[in-house]
Amino acid sequence: RTVTISYRSYGVIQPVESQRAFGKALAERDLVAAVAANDAVVGASEEVGTIDATIEVTPEADGTWTAEVPIDPALYVVQVEATCGDPLADGFSYGARLFYLGGGYADVYADRVSPTSSPVGGQVAAYLYGDCEDGATVTIGRGDEVLAESSSVVPTWTVPSKVTLTAPSSPGTYDLRATCDGEVGDWSTYEVFTPDEVSAEAPLAADPTEGWPSQGSRETYHGKIGPITLPPMEMGDMASTSGSKAMGPSGLFIDVPKPEGDFAITKIDIDLVDADGMTVPATSAHLHHFVFGASNGTNPACPNGSTFGIPGSIVAAAGAEKTVLDIGDPYGMVVKGTDTWKGVYELMSRSMESQEVYLTYDLTYRRDVSNVRPVVRYFGSATGCSTFNWTIDGSGTPDTQSTYIEIQKSGRLVGGGAHIHNGAAYADIVNDRDRLLCRSEITYGSNEVGHAMPMLKRAMDEETTTTMVDDDPMVDDDYPPEFYDDDLEIAGISSCALAESVTAGERIRFDTVYENDRARSGVMGIYTLMVWEGGGPAAPGPDDAVAVPGSPSYTG
Repeated sequence: RTVTISYRSYGVIQPVESQRAFGKALAERDLVAAVAANDAVVGASEEVGTIDATIEVTPEADGTWTAEVPIDPALYVVQVEATCGDPLADGFSYGARLFYLGGGYADVYADRVSPTSSPVGGQVAAYLYGDCEDGATVTIGRGDEVLAESSSVVPTWTVPSKVTLTAPSSPGTYDLRATCDGEVGDWSTYEVFTPDEVSAEAPLAADPTEGWPSQGSRETYHGKIGPITLPPMEMGDMASTSGSKAMGPSGLFIDVPKPEGDFAITKIDIDLVDADGMTVPATSAHLHHFVFGASNGTNPACPNGSTFGIPGSIVAAAGAEKTVLDIGDPYGMVVKGTDTWKGVYELMSRSMESQEVYLTYDLTYRRDVSNVRPVVRYFGSATGCSTFNWTIDGSGTPDTQSTYIEIQKSGRLVGGGAHIHNGAAYADIVNDRDRLLCRSEITYGSNEVGHAMPMLKRAMDEETTTTMVDDDPMVDDDYPPEFYDDDLEIAGISSCALAESVTAGERIRFDTVYENDRARSGVMGIYTLMVWEGGGPAAPGPDDAVAVPGSPSYTG
């Protein structure tokens, strides 16, 4: 018999801006925008250098065969089909493969950049992954003009390689490119701005603690998600609430019930419990994250898209520390009866036994919304709005990941805090005068709860239940672990009640600092800022008003 190999090789010219729009939408998990951007890419693409050919080979006596398919390295993809025998007769064989050649794109990319935007002339750090024998660099420029270039490093795929360069001296939007052996492998836009000292030189006077108007008593709502089945850790298979790894938009998020009508939240307490309502110990299960928000709202920290793929405004978020969000009078998060809440969670089993667990969220709220100063929540990552975790290399030099948060409307910053992981030194919120507004630090418990495995490898070796599941996760024994066996449980993370005047256009810096004494994957630095933009009572009410005391906490 004869084996017939048909192959087609081609390249595609695509507009850069269309590619960027598609990549941005995909990174933010904005599927509607991604489909539209992809249609634009396809519509504007031009196929070039197409090669169609057929090869016939005769198998060896043992049935094996080989064939060499000539390729043009300037092209992007080769589609190969092999057939043997009569398609209508017994013994017919068919095989097909698709090979991506790269098409001039180098094998390197910038996993993260710190800060995510920079003041003019600022120091910029980029962290590269790749395979470049002759070295990789990062450049900042426009078009063919290179305005800044880093020194060369030889990157790997296991831990990031750090390079530094200086931001241009003029503000504007630039191209940041990762290059390998002289070819571009990855590029993104990078903003450079002129720093302004518009923030206040000192805090405002604290709000009065008594006398604020209040009508009616506080109400409570006990929200519950579950039961969620966590099979034994040793089973090592990923599960999803949707029951599918190929999920459409509805599979990414779950519905999160809420009270009816309009109300203002003053406290949120999130927990992971068993069927009896008892808190599941950290040695049995790990709450990696539970985040939910109003899908019809907007997160002012990420006004141009979703937050890590979560649409709308963020109402609540918690990790292993399960910090309680407690907003002092007269402030509250106002929720409309027409709001729709959606959420996403990830849980990790740490037990050798199957368990059924529940996510709970207890809301304390008030109905007298007119007596509340409404706050908006700025929520995001030190890596920006598209991604939320990164890898540190364990070099022994502290790792700092920074971002700038632009205030959308003038008002009063009343609280702030951060979510960080094991190994973090602290996370800081700093104004444009370099005045420290808040430092979040970890308080550890006494139980060792770590499992030494990579974040991406845990999909194979540790049982995880999540509403967001990555298909075909990368597995590499050399990839650094997210947790070490001697990591202690996180008992709490500090937050801050604040009284700061903020101005529209002001940039607040968020720094996440890891000790970096050991390499880790999946580290995080998530911030929360609570800002009152106006509305509600201007001052405490009459002497007979009923005051409700509170203990502000701003990281839940």
